[in-house]
Amino acid sequence: MNKKVLAPLAACSMFFAPSVLADSSVQVHVGVERLPGEAMARLEDGSVRVNLRALAEALDAQVMWDAEHRAVSVNRPDDEVQRQRIALLEEALAAPTAQEAARRYLDGIRERNGAKQYAVLSAELQRERRADMEAAGWRTGSSSPWWESYAADEGRQRPDGTWEFTARGTLTDSTGTREEREGTLLVKEEEGRFVITDDGFAGRERRQE
Repeated sequence: MNKKVLAPLAACSMFFAPSVLADSSVQVHVGVERLPGEAMARLEDGSVRVNLRALAEALDAQVMWDAEHRAVSVNRPDDEVQRQRIALLEEALAAPTAQEAARRYLDGIRERNGAKQYAVLSAELQRERRADMEAAGWRTGSSSPWWESYAADEGRQRPDGTWEFTARGTLTDSTGTREEREGTLLVKEEEGRFVITDDGFAGRERRQE
């Protein structure tokens, strides 16, 4: 466990909302492990105050004190490694053409793979949808009905340089019922790769299911 702790952190604390609190003596558990006595967890004004240093160490995190700015940062050792790994995966999914961006996005819809869809969204759409996708565990759409097939035409480039694709899909369910759907995808080049800027019908359908 990495333990980088400076003296000024002794007074730092973090609040938790406990499910049951009878008095000022509070036990704090991280997973199945109970924080040691030096964590000094206590109830104050309906909230649990716990020593940040003890909590961070229990989470195998690194705590750093910036005296100049009077700021505390808490980082888990593998956070940066994970960010790098995800960035490389998204780089691998970056679409070199507008047609490939449309194909990869529609593959993500059919597979209910929000991470694949997210990788080819524009920066603006990523900001708008990240919280919802994280909350859904990066699984999108519906398990029933589901997309049996989804594809786009070759598209056409508009005067402003963006590409417009007609997307067609087939919804089905356990009864074998099928329904054809059609909509539009808009794609543009952004920082050397092609991204979805408007998923039109596909996006509305995904949010409704």
